[in-house]
Amino acid sequence: MTVLDAAATVAVKPLFGLGEVGLTVTALLVAAPRLLLSALRDRGRIFGDFVALYAACRTQPLGRYVFRFFSLVSAPYSMSVGPSLDDLHQTPDGGVYCAASMVERPWHRNPFSCIHAA
Repeated sequence: MTVLDAAATVAVKPLFGLGEVGLTVTALLVAAPRLLLSALRDRGRIFGDFVALYAACRTQPLGRYVFRFFSLVSAPYSMSVGPSLDDLHQTPDGGVYCAASMVERPWHRNPFSCIHAA
């Protein structure tokens, strides 16, 4: 990490954190009631199946951010890099396909200049 990267980390990282928190809270307020109604109609089955939960979240406004919150709470180590789940669905052979991405930021790198995330 260079001096410029360190300075950017100190100056900018808190702003990204505040933005993420604000967006997540807004998404929960907007989409959570609709998701709960959907779960009640489905007798709560979507909460036991990540693929079904992802499908239910995608139909809601800001549901992508709600699902991101659920996935980061269930895998807290991943919160440090803030991954974004791009696609999650069942394959015809019964497996699950998952595609994720992340925005590279200076504070995601360790002293060896690589990203370590689970």
